[in-house]
Amino acid sequence: MANTDGRRAVIQDPLAPNARENRPDRSLQLGGVRAPQIPSDASLTPQSGLTQALRGVEGLLQQEFEKKKDGWITEGKVAYQSGVTEQQMLETGNAFTAQGYRTLQARDTVNNWFTEQTIAMDETGKQLDPAQYAAQLKSQRESVLSGITDPHARKVASAAFEDMSPRLASTQAIKNNEYNRQERVKSFSSVLYSTGPTSATASKQEPGQPLALSPVPVGPVMQASARDRDVGIRTMLGEAGNQGAEGLAAVAHVMRNRATDSRWPDSIAGVALQPKQFSTWNAGAGGNAIPYNAKPGSPMYERAGEIFDAVMAGKNVDPTGGATHYYSPAGMSKLVADGDQANLIPKWLDDETARSGGRVKIGGHIFVGKAGEATTRAAVAPQVTATTIAAGTPGDINAVPAQESVGVTGVAQVAGANEVQQLIRGYSGLNNKDKATAVSDAMRRGLDAGNETLFRDAGGVATLHQLGAQPNEIDEVLKAQKRYKDKQQTDFSVEREKYRNTIMQRAEGGESVDAILADIDKQHKAGFLNDTNARALASSAADKIRAQDKDTSKLSNEDMLSELGGLYQQIATGGDFKTLAVQGKAIASKYGATEKDVQQIVGKMFSDSQQYQTNMRNEVKAAAKTKLEQDAIRATVDRSLSQGYGLKNATGSIKVTNDAGQPETVSAEEYGIRQIKDRASKQYADAVSSGKMTMAQAKPELERKVVLELQNHDVVDKQMQAQYVGSLSGNIIDKDGSIKPAARAAYDSWLTLKNTPGISPGYLSKVVADDKTRSLLETAFLLDAGDLSKDQALLKAHEILNDPNRDPNDKISKDVVWKQKLDVDLDKVLLERTHPGFLGSLLARTDRNERERILTDNSVAKNYVINRAEAYHFQNPNEHGEVSLTKALQDLQANSVPVMGNLIITKPGKELDKAMGVSGFGPTAADEAVSSYIRKNGEKLWGKSYTDRENTSIGNAVSAVGTFDRQFSPQGIAKAISPSFESASDLKGSRADGPPVSITYNAELGIMTVDLYKDSDMKQTIGSPKHFRVKDIGAEYSKEQTTPGSWATTWNSMFKGTAKAIRELPTNKTIEGLKADYNKTVDEALK
Repeated sequence: MANTDGRRAVIQDPLAPNARENRPDRSLQLGGVRAPQIPSDASLTPQSGLTQALRGVEGLLQQEFEKKKDGWITEGKVAYQSGVTEQQMLETGNAFTAQGYRTLQARDTVNNWFTEQTIAMDETGKQLDPAQYAAQLKSQRESVLSGITDPHARKVASAAFEDMSPRLASTQAIKNNEYNRQERVKSFSSVLYSTGPTSATASKQEPGQPLALSPVPVGPVMQASARDRDVGIRTMLGEAGNQGAEGLAAVAHVMRNRATDSRWPDSIAGVALQPKQFSTWNAGAGGNAIPYNAKPGSPMYERAGEIFDAVMAGKNVDPTGGATHYYSPAGMSKLVADGDQANLIPKWLDDETARSGGRVKIGGHIFVGKAGEATTRAAVAPQVTATTIAAGTPGDINAVPAQESVGVTGVAQVAGANEVQQLIRGYSGLNNKDKATAVSDAMRRGLDAGNETLFRDAGGVATLHQLGAQPNEIDEVLKAQKRYKDKQQTDFSVEREKYRNTIMQRAEGGESVDAILADIDKQHKAGFLNDTNARALASSAADKIRAQDKDTSKLSNEDMLSELGGLYQQIATGGDFKTLAVQGKAIASKYGATEKDVQQIVGKMFSDSQQYQTNMRNEVKAAAKTKLEQDAIRATVDRSLSQGYGLKNATGSIKVTNDAGQPETVSAEEYGIRQIKDRASKQYADAVSSGKMTMAQAKPELERKVVLELQNHDVVDKQMQAQYVGSLSGNIIDKDGSIKPAARAAYDSWLTLKNTPGISPGYLSKVVADDKTRSLLETAFLLDAGDLSKDQALLKAHEILNDPNRDPNDKISKDVVWKQKLDVDLDKVLLERTHPGFLGSLLARTDRNERERILTDNSVAKNYVINRAEAYHFQNPNEHGEVSLTKALQDLQANSVPVMGNLIITKPGKELDKAMGVSGFGPTAADEAVSSYIRKNGEKLWGKSYTDRENTSIGNAVSAVGTFDRQFSPQGIAKAISPSFESASDLKGSRADGPPVSITYNAELGIMTVDLYKDSDMKQTIGSPKHFRVKDIGAEYSKEQTTPGSWATTWNSMFKGTAKAIRELPTNKTIEGLKADYNKTVDEALK
């Protein structure tokens, strides 16, 4: 279409077509194009035709150039939109293309900045002061513009900033204002939340009080007369006797509010008795007999009196918000159903709701209205007439005719110092709507935190209505209040259970049963007036009935259950049954239930309450009886532990607390076992903590001590038994092929017990019990006696016992020929091993009788060789029996050493002389060190038992130069040659310088156990084993050998005496004696 208005035709936006279409390449190759040079017309006259012609050409050229220019600018914009870089654009474009590119780039930069600022505004920007925010925008604008060098692009960006900056500033100002408002709301809410519970006027409900009270008046202080009080209490009971303490207080507040408002009578009695105001006094519909039947001194009357007094003293915050009216929706429905009235709601409801700002529900009543401000006034006593004097009870409503004067209730103080409400009303930083938001938030948080103080002291929902709170805000608070009350009931049940536990603990602790039963009865009676208890009983009773009867949906009405709880309280505290029966019927009718429903619930409440009390009493009696029985059982166990035997015969069970802190019942035997373990654990724990032992030393000693004592009682620790079986059953090999730590620990523990003197193999088999586990342990022990490590022995034993092709009866020791060879070869080895050598024979440092004893009684050596040979055979069944025997004999020769007539067998690396530290003093050093130690300390260790068994041979005495530590004298010689043995030959196996001894050695612990033989047969010891650390013996011997003049000292010592006369030998001790001596020695070592 032709351009007829003289303006430049608008160029179509190249971005307008569908972006998904492939556009033709419209770029112009302008590398050699320059702007046309217009010739000057200065020499031409205006009238010249040529001039006019030239100007016409100039116009045409200018128009054509403008078209080209617009196209180039568009090309630049298209390039930017297409993602072409500026460098790429400049390679093919010109100045106008760059202008288009840069202007669109600038505009895009500002748009992105605007988007970023809009997002940031909701995060941090709204928090800035508007002036600060404006300065920030200005700074950012200057920063962006400073980076744009193209004048056209800068102009476009500047225009965009001018458009967008004011919009951002305006929006930020609005959001900043809203942010500040919300912050003030949050801040005020936090102040209220923290102030409520800590305020100087904060209310608190003390134990036994029906209401939460403030320490100072927080409302008008009334001067009520006795008549006011009596009439007020009766009114409260008649109107809200079933509503709990809160419901009773709410009615009292309404009476007080009216009495301070000029629209009503100026006394509590006058307000209460005003015709058709408080329906309990009505003669017809809605009335009841409760006010007339209430008895001063009864629990319900006195409780209502406490509440009345608290309200009149101004110490209970008014939960109604100054209400002057209330009604019962359920009661109104009943009146309508009975035909007594047509309206379901009072006529005054809307007007009074408008006056109060909203409706407050407390119990089954709705409270509205707002009382006027109170003014102080003097009290005027009610008229006293002959009627009241004659009745003798001027405060009794039944004795005062209604027409007589009711006086004036004084107002001593018009208002109180409620800090929370003063804070709410006095804060000017928020309007009422925002205050309502803050208050409701603080109330909700407080209730959810389990604290009702702020909600109560702020005035509850009534205050929210007065502030104009939104319905959803009030709803959230009411929901929080319900959660709080539900939690109260849960907490009540928890506290009830805690009380029961406390009672049982007292009974189990042996406290007087009569005193406990009296406390139960007292607590039960106090629960009659506990609102939470009543509600809990009602809810529980209703739940049980609903579980039995499907069609009992009406029994879930919380208001009805609350009133039934109040009815229960009145019945339980001795209220007039006839009146209460009528009241129960009225409650049923009011909530659409039946009399049977009410009877069922109330009956169930009484049944449950009584059952709880009865059960408690019975449990206490049973606990007291059990306590006596368990005390007797404990005494039996303690007696057994004290005498060291008899635990196995203890019967009965005992209640204990386990390691997890939980109670459990165990048998008397188990209790005794735990006592043994606990005492030993404490002993060794003390030793470790005091530095006397390390943990590594204490652990095996603890196991020995415990098991020795358990063995004495012939009982087994089932826990230890289970640990052995559990740790060594199944697969004991870890993923990496090593022994599992639990299996290794069990094996170490078993080795400790197996190597402990006094623990019999038979008892140890009981400790393990499981046959497979015992086989594994014994096989590992057999293999462990050689050069295998403990882990290797366990691994090999596990492999052997789990070999499906293994013949368990394949033992080379069954071969008769092999056994004969064993006897011959063993004697050879023992002869060689016990030969003292030339010097030893010359100096008689080793007695021939001791050598003969080892050769004669070779059972220890023989068992060792057999076990070692069997172990080799286990590991390599194809090995010839004689080879296994030879290797075993070699092991015996390498790992044994004779000591005082005993063959001590150790393991490679555990050699006795090395453990003693005497390996540098010759092959017989270990024997010499031990014998020297026994000679020096024998009398001190065994006393008369040692001296009576010393050698009687004078020749032996002389040959044992330096061995006696007694004064040598003729008397000593005489005694020495007058033995109780029949002949000197009876001392076969004894040293020339001391009595025969039995020696065993625990290489793992480095402990040597020595005992004296009872007689010349050397088959039994005297049962007085002594335990020595071989390192200590070796250290003393080393000192002797390196001290100058020791030989002379030794030589001269023979003249210090020979021996005392041999007297009657003591009787042999039992295994219990061995255990006791062992424990005593270890205990002394710990000290």
